Amino acid sequence: TTTTTTTPVAPNATTTAAPNTTDWDTVDCLQYKHASDKCYFVSNADSCQPDGGFINYLTLVYCQLTVGGGIAFLILWLVVLFVALGTTAEEFFCPALSVISDTLKLSHNVAGVTFLALGNGAPDIFSVYSSIKNVKDGMNLALGELFGAGCFVTTVVVGAVSLSVPFTLTRRPFLRDVMVYIVATVWTYVILWDGKVHLYESIGYIAIYIVYVGVVVVGRRVYQRRKSQLLEQRRLQHRAAPHHEHQQGKKLSVHAIYSIVNSGDAVASAIAEPEAEDALIRRPHAGSFRKPHHIQEIDEDGDDSHTEDHDEVMPLLEQDVEDNPPQTPMQQFLSAVFPFDAKEFMTDNIFWKSYAVVKLPVQILLTITTPVVDTDVDDERWIKYLTVLQCVAAPLLIVFGAGEGLVLLDDKFPLWSLALLVGVLCAVIMAVITSPYTPPKHHKLLAFAGFLVSVIWIYVVANEIVNVLQTLGRIIGIGDAVLGLTVLAWGNSIGDFVSNLTVARQGFPQMAVGAAFGGPALNMLLGIGVSTLAVCITKTNPFPVPKQSNHVLAISGAFLLLSLVSTIIFVPLNKFATGRRYGMYLCALYAVYLVVAVLDQVLAF
Repeated sequence: TTTTTTTPVAPNATTTAAPNTTDWDTVDCLQYKHASDKCYFVSNADSCQPDGGFINYLTLVYCQLTVGGGIAFLILWLVVLFVALGTTAEEFFCPALSVISDTLKLSHNVAGVTFLALGNGAPDIFSVYSSIKNVKDGMNLALGELFGAGCFVTTVVVGAVSLSVPFTLTRRPFLRDVMVYIVATVWTYVILWDGKVHLYESIGYIAIYIVYVGVVVVGRRVYQRRKSQLLEQRRLQHRAAPHHEHQQGKKLSVHAIYSIVNSGDAVASAIAEPEAEDALIRRPHAGSFRKPHHIQEIDEDGDDSHTEDHDEVMPLLEQDVEDNPPQTPMQQFLSAVFPFDAKEFMTDNIFWKSYAVVKLPVQILLTITTPVVDTDVDDERWIKYLTVLQCVAAPLLIVFGAGEGLVLLDDKFPLWSLALLVGVLCAVIMAVITSPYTPPKHHKLLAFAGFLVSVIWIYVVANEIVNVLQTLGRIIGIGDAVLGLTVLAWGNSIGDFVSNLTVARQGFPQMAVGAAFGGPALNMLLGIGVSTLAVCITKTNPFPVPKQSNHVLAISGAFLLLSLVSTIIFVPLNKFATGRRYGMYLCALYAVYLVVAVLDQVLAF
C-alpha cells in the first residue's frame, strides 16, 4: 500500500496503518504509544485533546518534558489543584451560600440540606459532572470516585474516629443517613449492571434527594415540637418543686453550633439525648484542610460565649485592638490580597508551611476575582479597593472559565472585550458611590456574584483535575475506574479524614460520623443525578455506561454496600455504641478492598 505525496502521514511504528489527515478525528489516542514521534501524534489526534480542561498535558509531557519529569510535574500539579478546589469551596463558595440562605431567610435545616449541602459537596459533584460530561468513558471515572470515596470515608474515616473516641450514635439521624446511602448505592449498582442510564433513572436520583430533604424538614419540625413540650414540662416541674432543682449554671448535653466549613450558622441544640445535627450542615468539606478549632458548648440560657479560656482570651484581644491602629484603605487591600502571616508561618510545622506555600498563590488569585461577604463581622469584610478590582476581574473569569471568552460578537468583537467593558463600568460606579470605611447598603448582593464566580472556579479546577488524572492513566496505563477510586477519591476525601478526626477528638464524634454517611450519600444523589440528567437531555438517552475489562467498579460498589450493611447491623445490635473492635473491622475491610481491587486490575492486564 502506498500513499500519495500530497497526503501527510501520521508517525507510527510498525503494525498499525498510519492514519492520514482524514483519520485524526477517529484514531484512538492510546495508539500514541506505538508512534515513533509521540509529540506529533498527541498534538494532532483529536482523541488526545483535552475534553474539558484548558491544557493538553500529553503534549506537555511528550513535547516539553521527559516522561519521568512529566509524571512528577503532573503529581505536584494535582496537589495544587486539590488545594485550589478545597480553598475555593471552603473560603469562597460556602460563605456565599451562607449569606444567600440568610438573605432568603431559610431555616437552618432547609439550608443545610439544600444550599449548604451543595457547598459541602461541590468539589465531588463538579468532579462527577466534569467526568461524565467532558471525558470519553468518563462515567467509569465518576463511579470510581464516588465508590472509592464512599469506601474510604465509611471505613477509614469512621474507623479512625471509632478507634480514637468511643461514643454512642444518635438513633434517628444515623439510621436515616445510612439508609439513604444504601438506597443510593443500590440504585447506582443497578445502573452499572444495566450498562446505561435512562432519563427516568436520573430523575430517580433527584427524587430520592427531594424525599430526603422532606424527611429532614418534617423530622426536624416534629423534633422541635417534642423539644418544646419537654421544655414546658421541665418548667412546670421546676415551678412545682423548686427546692429539688439546682439547674443554675448547669450545661445541657448539646452539640455546639459549629460548622467546620465556615458556612454560617448551624442548627439548634437538643435536650437530654440530643439528635445529631443534619449531616449536610456538619460535613467537613472534601479536599479542605484546617487547623483544629475550639468548639463551644451552649448553656441552658442559650449563651454560647462562655468557654474555658474566655476570660483569658478576651483581654488579650482587646489589648491587640488598642495597640494596632485602624488600617488605611490601601493597607486593607494589601492585607486581603496577600494574606501571609509571617509569625504564624514561622511557628508552624513543615506540613503547614508547605501547605501555606502552595495555598498562597491560589488564594491570591481567588481573592482578586471572587467577592466575599461575611455578615458575622461588623464591616462584612468590605474592602473598597478590592471590590473595585473584582468588578473588572470577575466578568473576565466568568467568560473565559465558561470557555466563551474568544467567541466573536457580530464576527468582530470577542466576548471578553464586552466583559471587560462591563467590568470597568461597574468598577467606576463602585469607586464613585461607595465609602472605603462602611459597606454599601446592598453589600449582601455581592454574595450572589461571589457564588457565581466560585461555581466557575470549582468547575474549571474540577475539569483540570479530571484532565490530569486521565493523562496519568494514559501514560502509566491505569484505567479510569482505578484512578477514580484511588487518586481522585483520596484527594477529595483526605480533608474529610483530617477534619472529621479533629472534630471527634474535640468531643463531637457524632458530628464526624454523621458527616461520613450523609455527605457522600447526597454527593452520589446530586452528582450522578444532575450530571446524567443533563447528559440525557442534551446528548443521548439512555446514556451508556462503558463496559470494563475488569470488575473494579463492581468490586468497589460491593465493598461499599458491605460496609454500609454491616454498619447498620452492627451498630444497632451494639445499642448504637462504637468501639475499637468496630473501628478495627472497618479499617481492615478497606485494606481488603484495596487489595482485591488492585489484584483485579493487575489480572485484567
